[in-house]
Amino acid sequence: MFLRYMMTLQDREVLVAEAGGSLHGYVVAQPVSPLLIPAGHDISRVGVIDDYYDLDFAEIPALGDDSAIAADLLSSAESVFASREFAAALVVCPAAWTSKVKLLEQADYRTAKLWMFRP
Repeated sequence: MFLRYMMTLQDREVLVAEAGGSLHGYVVAQPVSPLLIPAGHDISRVGVIDDYYDLDFAEIPALGDDSAIAADLLSSAESVFASREFAAALVVCPAAWTSKVKLLEQADYRTAKLWMFRP
């Protein structure tokens, strides 16, 4: 349901990966929201990947040995950003999702923002 709704929005691209006839992963590439970037910054050339999941990093503690499909999805989202002439990409990722963090770090992403909360 969610991905079908996302595909109706004109400002984003929903990309999916299939393996063995089944959904393996998905990524949504879209312009960044003003809520994610500090005020005063030009957000017109920043893309965000807020929805990104793949079986390659489904096990939170450890990245699978072959994370090629997840890496290809990320690369495809970056290609969308390049075609829109975005200069930077922000990926929303929980700090404790170590397998996803490792994949992003392998693609040269670095921590740029830390959100903290108090229950």
